[in-house]
Amino acid sequence: MSKAELTKRAIAASFRELLETMPLEKITVSSIAERTGINRQTFYYHFHDIYDLVSWIYRSGIEESVGSEPLTLSNWHKPMVAVLDSLRDNHDLVVRTMHGVDASYAYRFAQDEVSNMARSIVKSASNGLDVSDEDLELVTQYYSAGLVEATRLWVSNGMRESPVRFVSRLGLLLDGAVTESLKRLAH
Repeated sequence: MSKAELTKRAIAASFRELLETMPLEKITVSSIAERTGINRQTFYYHFHDIYDLVSWIYRSGIEESVGSEPLTLSNWHKPMVAVLDSLRDNHDLVVRTMHGVDASYAYRFAQDEVSNMARSIVKSASNGLDVSDEDLELVTQYYSAGLVEATRLWVSNGMRESPVRFVSRLGLLLDGAVTESLKRLAH
């Protein structure tokens, strides 16, 4: 692991420790730097601001959960369960950052991340179909918005439903529907 990666992880760990004792809006770059044993400039070398740090923490967790294999209609369930398990395992972080981050920022971040995953699924489902890039993006955004909202509600309701059951129910809605949508849009 590179020195930069180790530093980012140390900064993230310090942030998480601070988040256990104070709300997000009270945490400063100075307090994170002090707890990590670095100067403020080192923090800014790695992150633009605290929101960038929060995004990195989530993005790293997602990358770890999803892996590098492109998602398809036949393999998205397991990585999605892993993402939800990670959210559950980090319940306090999720709840504290969800309430401390501007709602529109959180939504844009979630939409971007889910869209990246959904884009791979939609692209694989379009094999053999003559679907324009514009229509592929429409299907991606449509199903991404549904996944983001369903997941937001799952988190807001305390993540009580097991990730396996939740993803299984989502699969009943998505599997087949994505392909059917693409067939309808095919030229």
